[in-house]
Amino acid sequence: MKVPVLYGQGEMEGFRNEVEYISKKFSWNLSESWDGMADAEFPDTPDELKAELLSFLGPEEVDFSPEERYRHSLGKSSPEILMAKHGRITRIVDAVVFPKEERAQQILYDLLQHGFRATIYGGGTSVSGSLLLSGKEKTVSIDTRNFRKFIAKNHFAIVGSGLRGAEAERAANSNRLTLGNFPESFIHSTIGGWVATKATGQESNYYGGMENLTLGVKMETSGGILQDDLVPRESVGIQPRDLALGSDGRNGLITEVAMKTFPLPDGRYYNSRIYNSFYDGITSLSRMKIFPVVARLSDEKETEFALMGAGDSAALKLFRGYLKLRRHSKGSLLVIVNNNRAVLPVRKNSISTGSGPAKSWENGRYSRPGIANILWKSGLVPDTLETSATWENIWAVYAETRKAFYSFRQAKGFQGEIMAHLSHLYREGACIYFTFIIRGESELELLQELRDVLIRSFMANGGSATHHHGKGRFFLPYMDSLLLKAQESYSDPLLGGER
Repeated sequence: MKVPVLYGQGEMEGFRNEVEYISKKFSWNLSESWDGMADAEFPDTPDELKAELLSFLGPEEVDFSPEERYRHSLGKSSPEILMAKHGRITRIVDAVVFPKEERAQQILYDLLQHGFRATIYGGGTSVSGSLLLSGKEKTVSIDTRNFRKFIAKNHFAIVGSGLRGAEAERAANSNRLTLGNFPESFIHSTIGGWVATKATGQESNYYGGMENLTLGVKMETSGGILQDDLVPRESVGIQPRDLALGSDGRNGLITEVAMKTFPLPDGRYYNSRIYNSFYDGITSLSRMKIFPVVARLSDEKETEFALMGAGDSAALKLFRGYLKLRRHSKGSLLVIVNNNRAVLPVRKNSISTGSGPAKSWENGRYSRPGIANILWKSGLVPDTLETSATWENIWAVYAETRKAFYSFRQAKGFQGEIMAHLSHLYREGACIYFTFIIRGESELELLQELRDVLIRSFMANGGSATHHHGKGRFFLPYMDSLLLKAQESYSDPLLGGER
């Protein structure tokens, strides 16, 4: 059985220039060596298990096909992609269940009574390992695709948790509104997934993360329904939204989310600058009195790939010539997007590069996985990890993480490069997002060890283990044991699959 593994699998591969530049830069021979498909053979669901599920589910509510079960048993993280590539996915769910909202609570109750465990599947974009299974318990995946309502209210909307981000935003736009959350996975990820991972999008400087955007939730559990009062604020105890945010779906099945809405901006303003160095750019951002909707500062390495890998059109050649003339061809690029009015950063140690880079970034901001697809198929391993730190610590996190990467590379003898950018700005600090590409023997084990080295470097230098991707299985080792025990004590006994 051949099953597609990669994000989008070929639908976003418009980045050949960037990949060719990477190939030349590192003298890597990048010819397609993998088709992005997994050879996956799993037994059919046993007849007795099918009969047990069909005793309380209608045939339209459940799917037993191996392809659908496999797809619902892994996310889009690099470790999971490698596990699939090398046939290391050893367990998949026994069935996929598609409840409608009016049947959800009864189905959860029946699953628990029959001794099943369940995982929750939204858009399948998880990169934290939350969908991986182990052990031998009877397990189903609950797919949220049927939870699709959108009801505009006064400054908020009731949104079905199964709506994908782009679908929900289109519904909001039809009412001249925006939901304000724009992650890179916007096309594929779901509203429920945003809440369950406590996600934050690329315009969080203005709108905030899901903890700011979520007014309330409705969660179905095996013991009943949890639902927030839809009020501006409440101070009594722990609310359902508190149990839902960052829960990875372990505390209940999110069926509805009350999300705040905002008027569509009257206009968008674009600007960019190149700083002498990443350090100068960080200093500039830390001194800004007003943050724009988007401010993305790339380090020198990421800036090099963006500028040199964008092609060889006459306009780009002219642009690169201008940078060379101004002695900023090896600088650090800041792109700015803002609503309704222009916002200018501190300009010391920088030159203006106009609106073009910011518009180019916005036009391609949801299609960047297309680069990763080409790299994967060429035998390389791309990955990302993000952290957050205060302005006092952020340079140490950046510098020491790069040092940890290159020390590990030298010790292990693999090929690879790392780069970073700053985004998601806060008055106290920022998120720093690392992208790295490696190639070496025993690539799965190499990647897992490298990720551990980098995450521990984050934490040793004052950064968080992760900023916006949720804990899943991959980040459990970095959680305080007492905090983990407290979180797990709230879990629904049905949900979560293997921890």
